[in-house]
Amino acid sequence: GSLGQGRHIDHAREFAQAGAAIEHAACAVFGEAGKALAPRHSAQFGRVRAARDEFERQYFEYHLAKAAGNMSKVAENAQLERTHLYRKLKQLGIKTKQ
Repeated sequence: GSLGQGRHIDHAREFAQAGAAIEHAACAVFGEAGKALAPRHSAQFGRVRAARDEFERQYFEYHLAKAAGNMSKVAENAQLERTHLYRKLKQLGIKTKQ
C-alpha cells in the first residue's frame, strides 16, 4: 500500500477507537441510558464520512481535470498507486476514460 492508504487506515482506526471510548464513557456515566447515545454517535461519523467522500470527490475531479485525464499523473500527484486510485475513483462514483 501507499502512504496515503496508510493514513486513511490510521484515521479510520482513530475514529473507531474514539467511538468505542465515547460509548464506554456514556455507559459508565449514564448506565443503560448511555447506550442510546451510540446511534447519535454513529450518525455523526456518517456525516463525517459523507463530508470526507465529498472532499475526496472534488480533490480527484480537480486532479483529473488538471492532468487532462492522465491517470499516471493523477496517481503521482495524489501519491497513490494507480490500482488504488482506480478503486478509489470507482468507490466515489467518478467515471474515467479507460
